[in-house]
Amino acid sequence: MPPALEPPPPRAALARLIVRFRRQERRMVAALAAAQAELAEAQTAAVWAIDEPPMVRATLQGRCEALQSSCDDLAVDLSHLRLALAGAREELARHGAGTPPLATAS
Repeated sequence: MPPALEPPPPRAALARLIVRFRRQERRMVAALAAAQAELAEAQTAAVWAIDEPPMVRATLQGRCEALQSSCDDLAVDLSHLRLALAGAREELARHGAGTPPLATAS
């Protein structure tokens, strides 16, 4: 027996989902920009610390690596959110056009 398919979400629910995704996207873009600016400052400080003791340079290098990792994670999350947003927009367009929803399309 084939699995039961879920009914497609109503058009209003898709529109609310898109609004929520767009709001999250704006927050994530701002957070990524702030993290990238902080990373640039840390990298500048690390460059200027060439004459500092090794412990100071290691601390700055560790900070740069942590910030880079954070920027990478935010960028991946933002990409995933944008894919979800694109999917929701496509589903809304298909739902409004009277075509079968993606969940049931062959």
